[in-house]
Amino acid sequence: MYPTVTLPNKLHTVDTTFSPFETWFIAVDKYEGSIQILGEKADQEHAETMLHISKCYAITDYTCSEPDQHQKVLQNTLHLNVGPASSIEEIADSEALPTTWFRFVSRQHLNEIVNKNNELPDFVSIFIKLRDCKKRDGEAYINLFVRDEKDEIMVTLWKECIDSPAKFDRRKITTSVAPVIIAITNVKVTTYPGVLKLNSTSATHVYVNPPVKEKVNLTERF
Repeated sequence: MYPTVTLPNKLHTVDTTFSPFETWFIAVDKYEGSIQILGEKADQEHAETMLHISKCYAITDYTCSEPDQHQKVLQNTLHLNVGPASSIEEIADSEALPTTWFRFVSRQHLNEIVNKNNELPDFVSIFIKLRDCKKRDGEAYINLFVRDEKDEIMVTLWKECIDSPAKFDRRKITTSVAPVIIAITNVKVTTYPGVLKLNSTSATHVYVNPPVKEKVNLTERF
């Protein structure tokens, strides 16, 4: 572990993942550089209380560590550790700090990581349709059908995603003027039956017409 950093780091939180012993946030700075922030074990509840998605913070008195292969989702060699000793101050939204950040991958890369749960990529595509479904026990889920530059892909959005207005806005998707660009974060890549398929995870968010360069490329093709 590296020495405690006392200079303020101004960041915009854009994503989060949870596990029984760790809570991770991804944040970006004004240079669009990204960093992972960890609240672990005794520090986990404090991190979840103090940090919220799509907010801007000035963070001081944190330490840095090197993530192991299971923790690492970015190319950074270090992540931030925060806890009760850290100063986490919410600051006004700043135009200098990006509001969204994605790790889009290609169709080829999706094929390469099928059923490898240690990588949860983001995917951008054109919305085609959605279908309401139910499990045998009656629990609702949605199959979202999208198209990339080549083929149609089915994305299953489970209950924990579709029940959260912060993660999924059905009305915005279905009422936006076509073509509608969909960015889906932190997806699990599988096949069913033998066909590439994406599934939501606890960290999945669905963004409609995000301001990304891929939007222009996809719109021009449709």
